[in-house]
Amino acid sequence: MRYVHEPGLIMRHDKEAFAGESIAAARTGRFIGDLARTYYFTRYAEVLPWGMERTKSRIDPFTGCFVTSRCYSVIVLRLALHAAHLASAGRHEEASGVLRLAARSRPPFRDPAGEKVRTRYHLERAAWNSFYDALGRAEAASGDSGIAARSVVAPAHLGL
Repeated sequence: MRYVHEPGLIMRHDKEAFAGESIAAARTGRFIGDLARTYYFTRYAEVLPWGMERTKSRIDPFTGCFVTSRCYSVIVLRLALHAAHLASAGRHEEASGVLRLAARSRPPFRDPAGEKVRTRYHLERAAWNSFYDALGRAEAASGDSGIAARSVVAPAHLGL
């Protein structure tokens, strides 16, 4: 969830000049994607053991903007205002498209309280805990207490 800067990463600020048509075509999907990011980042931040505020403070200002204490209200309000803005500008087809795409999106509009995310988080956490428990038992049986740490942190085939 946290922003990572990679050496050599170049941000293009003139993308409208060479990709304006593609950017315009992707606008609706990007907007719905932002709503989904708000939903997922908030729901995962809620379920983490150290809580939403600590998570948000660690990932601000980049992805932290997608974490909010009023998740569902923010999503629904942004959607309504965006569609209303498009319609008032005479862009009725685009407004309808935004609403249709949002309606097809599973979460956040079909699981507003985030129950499915919480359930999935707990299932995945249990699965990873089982994996690491099994790996620990394999290490103990082999007499090498460093296999798991080396394979997870720095796989040998990467030469790290």
